[in-house]
Amino acid sequence: MISQYQAFRLQSVSARTVNLEVKLLRGILRSEGQRKRLVEDVKPLKESGESPGRALTAEESLKLFELAATKPEWLGAYLATIVANDTGMRGIELPSLRLADVDIENRLIKISRSKNDSGLRTVVLTGDALQAMIRLIDRARKRGSVEPDHFLIPSRIKGGYDPAHPTKGWRSAWRSLRKKAGLGKFRFHDLRHTFITTHAEIGTPLPVLMEQWSRRVTSPRK
Repeated sequence: MISQYQAFRLQSVSARTVNLEVKLLRGILRSEGQRKRLVEDVKPLKESGESPGRALTAEESLKLFELAATKPEWLGAYLATIVANDTGMRGIELPSLRLADVDIENRLIKISRSKNDSGLRTVVLTGDALQAMIRLIDRARKRGSVEPDHFLIPSRIKGGYDPAHPTKGWRSAWRSLRKKAGLGKFRFHDLRHTFITTHAEIGTPLPVLMEQWSRRVTSPRK
């Protein structure tokens, strides 16, 4: 059944994503003392492109967050890191968020743009992610994002910000933060590995994890 699932998912997502999903299943089985059922019979798919990511240790996560809070210019990357670490969102998804995509009252984010159609979904904000998102919204409003269609992280332009266009990213800030934390080549995308590994190990219910990881949005914005 797992092999059939791998083949089916591979039609719409990358081998790396399928391997992460099977890794989640391994964590669930391990917590129930059934890990051996997957060790011999189910093999990970061969991945192409960049090398597989890794998860942060508890000590690395703490150091990363402590350092990120020390410099104002790292604030955006810091808040985005908290949201990504607690929701499993991709780096490409965060810059694409508009104010209308964030429902603070119900603690939900609608992902209407992702790497592929299978990534269109809603995610639930944890306590830490909710507070980070509130700070991001406050930051966005101070930069001119006040309409529903304005971007959560507006693009920087000469003399200010353009809320009608999203930021191109926080590569420089992330690179400086990563270097300061001594994380080597750890990528922002690897926070998804941290998310799935951590929650599998602490026993987060399967329905909750799958909702965060791959639940489809019923009516995505065109």
